[in-house]
Amino acid sequence: MPIYAKNQDISQQLKSKFNPNTPLIVYWDRNLLKDLTGKELVDCLPVIVSGLETNQLLGVPKLISGTGEAQATAVNQLLEDWGV
Repeated sequence: MPIYAKNQDISQQLKSKFNPNTPLIVYWDRNLLKDLTGKELVDCLPVIVSGLETNQLLGVPKLISGTGEAQATAVNQLLEDWGV
């Protein structure tokens, strides 16, 4: 099984076990990180939710730009993907 397929399986398992029906707080923090080649910096946005007995990393999307609009769009997309 290709690594990409394994990652998708793991992602689906995490999403199926996640309970968004509890009060949650959303955290995000834009970071400049090296891309996989290590040659350039890219804007990344780790997004985490936490609540009663729950801490879950929703994702770390790359941003097209570091604007507030780009961050809001990325956070909103992850919240929708996870059913929050």
